[in-house]
Amino acid sequence: MIVSPWEAQDKLLVGVQTRRSLIHLDASDSGKSLLKLWLSRIVSYSAFHKIWEFSVSLSISLFGLGYVGSVSAACFAHMGHKVTGVDISKTKVEMLDSGRSPIIEARMDELVAQANKSCRLHATTDSIAAVLASDVSFVCVGTPSLKSGKLDLSHVEHVSREIGTALKQKKAFHTVVLRSTVLPGTTETLMIPAIESTSEKKHGTDFAVCYNPEFMREGSAVGDFFSRPTRFWDRKARST
Repeated sequence: MIVSPWEAQDKLLVGVQTRRSLIHLDASDSGKSLLKLWLSRIVSYSAFHKIWEFSVSLSISLFGLGYVGSVSAACFAHMGHKVTGVDISKTKVEMLDSGRSPIIEARMDELVAQANKSCRLHATTDSIAAVLASDVSFVCVGTPSLKSGKLDLSHVEHVSREIGTALKQKKAFHTVVLRSTVLPGTTETLMIPAIESTSEKKHGTDFAVCYNPEFMREGSAVGDFFSRPTRFWDRKARST
């Protein structure tokens, strides 16, 4: 159950519902800071049901145009958000920016073409420009397994530093959401330090980092995206 903030004692839960996607932010300094951002975007509020229902349109920068990133970008754009995909691959960027899907997946050709036609989906190799023009950054880069069995987090660290470099130039509060497959603790031990070191800003005061695990199956990824509630946890969430 999502309660209004003045009723919550131990947790601040801000529910942002856009169609069937629901964002939860657990209580922490970062969660409290985010409240200002979400409050500025309220469209409707139902006190009777004690649920905050928002119809929002966010500007999203999304890093990594592989399977997870491309599907997420197309679906977010279909929901009405303005999405800018970021990748080092010029081929993927050119395909997405011209209305063509960089991956083979059911419904993707249609969604990407529609989003491009409505000017809600673009792509670039310029990470700094993408962050400066967005409210939220999603990190969807790959984390392949190493020979040791550990995950290769070099791409996550690299993107985190790029985001931090951009945030050094940004005055507004910014939210970073990790969607890549990682082990618990990655946001706290890797992402936050990387962003703080390059941005020279403070987590919880100037930016927030959340984790949003993806549950999409190849062949039905688009359907999975829209049929499953999407939940975001900040780094201090007690459970996921």
